Amino acid sequence: MRWVSAISTLPDLDAALADVAEQAACGLDQLEPDLAFVFLHASHAPAARRVAARLERWLGAGLLVGVTAHGVAGGGREVEGEPAVALLAGVLPGVELEARHVPQELLGLPATDTVAWRALLGVDLPDPAFVVFADAYSIDAAALVAGLDRAHPAAPKVGGLASGGRQPGPDAGGHALLLGGDVYTEGAVVLAIGGQVGFGTIVAQGCRPIGEPHFVTACHEHLLRELDGRSPREVLTRLHGQLSPEDQALFTDSLFVGLALPGEHREMRAGDFLVRNILGLDPDTGALWISSELEPNSILQFHLRDAATSRAELDRRLREFRARGLAHGAGAALMISCTGRGAGLYGRPGHDTQAFQKVLPDVPLAGFFGAGEIGPVGATTYVHGYTTALGVFQRRG
Repeated sequence: MRWVSAISTLPDLDAALADVAEQAACGLDQLEPDLAFVFLHASHAPAARRVAARLERWLGAGLLVGVTAHGVAGGGREVEGEPAVALLAGVLPGVELEARHVPQELLGLPATDTVAWRALLGVDLPDPAFVVFADAYSIDAAALVAGLDRAHPAAPKVGGLASGGRQPGPDAGGHALLLGGDVYTEGAVVLAIGGQVGFGTIVAQGCRPIGEPHFVTACHEHLLRELDGRSPREVLTRLHGQLSPEDQALFTDSLFVGLALPGEHREMRAGDFLVRNILGLDPDTGALWISSELEPNSILQFHLRDAATSRAELDRRLREFRARGLAHGAGAALMISCTGRGAGLYGRPGHDTQAFQKVLPDVPLAGFFGAGEIGPVGATTYVHGYTTALGVFQRRG
């Protein structure tokens, strides 16, 4: 297994494509890749078909998968908000690849119908791993990954939502998804990987719990009505008064809820929660609207997000991955970071890439800044926000 990562910021698209292809060819000693991921700045979406055709000629029999985004990462760099092309290519002996485009109209399946989901996805690989790139305008990505979990519960899954587009359709300033020589402006591209190559996942949600855990004592779907018998507004008012001035300042735009993962917990820590957005407060009742359905008697704790917390959690997750021996046989990594991270959060470009390189310095990395990040928390795969999700490709056997 051999991988290479490349990036080009040449202003001319054809020159940039030639540049990343040359970098990749040199890094692979002119061997023909079996798989290549391409990440294009959103301004290149109208030219996606030209990109696919050109890279297909370079790849030969290899498979191309790609997406357009607000920013891309590769070659040890991150480039946000300006034209760039990034590439991750691998020579993968013994790899088995199956890929397809999934439009929204195919997702009208019962959530519990495992047989139907398996038939829809059509994956016939033993022990697969999945990469998913989706267009947020045209497909329910959460329903898609839930279906993937239903059909292949043990399979690791990572990916993200295209970003940088203003409305559906690349010619109208939207997104593009690339699969082989084809380009799609809607739906999702699902890649299944099997054989001698798989991957492990890392998900860093970038938040820390504050206050104490609470029981959800009244709720309805996405509406949180009571915590420990009190209105959420009452709980938040009391919590706000207990915090430092620095944390109080984060309440305005960096407050989230954490939903405790299933299982017994002697002590609740960061990472034991699925972090979700607060969508609004009902001024009459003090109830909160949450971006996830709620269950009575579940445990909830409020969280805050800041650069220091995001930095510390990513570093901890990476070191845990290495300490568990999961970096053994690692050949490359896909990274999907939220558009709300990057230079806007850390004050400088390249933070998440550099954090990865400190812990796994010899592993090529490429990816993009997404409008949503796909990865597991516990045994379930979710679409996240403000997160960095990584899939680390590993040699099997």
